[in-house]
Amino acid sequence: EDQRVLRLIGIMLEELLLTYRARQQVSEKRSSLIDKPGRVDPTFTSFLNENDFVENLETLLESIQRKDESDFPEKDEVSFIAIDIDNLSMFATKLGNRVARNLSKAVGLRIQDKLSTLFTNPKHQRLYHMNSDRYCLILDGISLANARNSAERLRRVVAATSYLINVHHVANE
Repeated sequence: EDQRVLRLIGIMLEELLLTYRARQQVSEKRSSLIDKPGRVDPTFTSFLNENDFVENLETLLESIQRKDESDFPEKDEVSFIAIDIDNLSMFATKLGNRVARNLSKAVGLRIQDKLSTLFTNPKHQRLYHMNSDRYCLILDGISLANARNSAERLRRVVAATSYLINVHHVANE
């Protein structure tokens, strides 16, 4: 009888601990929602998001409108690179959204890692996660020709990389 009571108490404690952990995670999610309401998916907190892109683009356009065309030095250029992960929706359908999200994050981290070798000044590059399978890169002070060459090198590097992703991992955030 003592063993039965101890087992029941053990099961009750286990359930209480699991419930406590779930409540802790929910409260952490709420605080991040309050702190960053524009962040849709906490998996991608290491990247700027689409709202940041719109804000930065509006700031850039406003600064252009304020200047006269003759005020722009020749090196004052801005280039954009759009990066789309091919067939990510197929992976999501076949293997699940978690796998697709983890793959997208791995690709984004690989892009971020390669930016320092492609561009010398990190102040002039900003990588944005736009949606599940799309990233955008804003390059300040980079000519269109240089951006094209860099985009092609980036495409080759990202395509040649093998990605090891955890199909079971769900971010605690």
